[in-house]
Amino acid sequence: MTSALSYLQQSATLSEAVGALRQLAESESKIADIYHRENQLSQAEHFAALAVASTEAAGDLGYIPQRLQQLAQLRISRGNYIEADKIYQQAESLVDLMIASSSSILAKGFLTQSSSRL
Repeated sequence: MTSALSYLQQSATLSEAVGALRQLAESESKIADIYHRENQLSQAEHFAALAVASTEAAGDLGYIPQRLQQLAQLRISRGNYIEADKIYQQAESLVDLMIASSSSILAKGFLTQSSSRL
C-alpha cells in the first residue's frame, strides 16, 4: 500500500500544481480509501474532505454526491452519526436539485438511480 499511497500523493501534488482539480479530487479520494482500509480514520476523513472541496472547486457536480457519501461513511466509522446524516442530506439535496434541473429523461433516470445508492 505504501507505494500506491506514495504515487497518489505525488499525483495529488502535481495535479494541484497544474490546477487539474478533477485529477486532484480523484487522487485525494483514493488516498482516503487507502487510509480507510488501513484503519487510519482521521487521515481518511481529512482526505475525503479535501476530495469534496476539490470536486466542488472543479465544478464537477456529478461526482459531489459520491464524494459526500465517502465522507459520510467515514464520519459513521468514527461515530459521528449526526454529522454523517447532515452530509447525506446535503448529497440528497444536490441530487434532487440536479434531477429537477435536468431536461433529459435519461439523465433523470441516471440521477435517480445514483441517488438510490446514497
